[in-house]
Amino acid sequence: MRPKLLDRKLWMLIHREVFDVITLMNHVRHLQICPHYGTAF
Repeated sequence: MRPKLLDRKLWMLIHREVFDVITLMNHVRHLQICPHYGTAF
């Protein structure tokens, strides 16, 4: 039986990584839409 705290930490870690990937993809999409902004984000 695994402790709930470990499950919560693991879920938060996965959720954070997924959120980082989504944020990165949004930045890439924004740069593709507005290329004149360059890498300033």
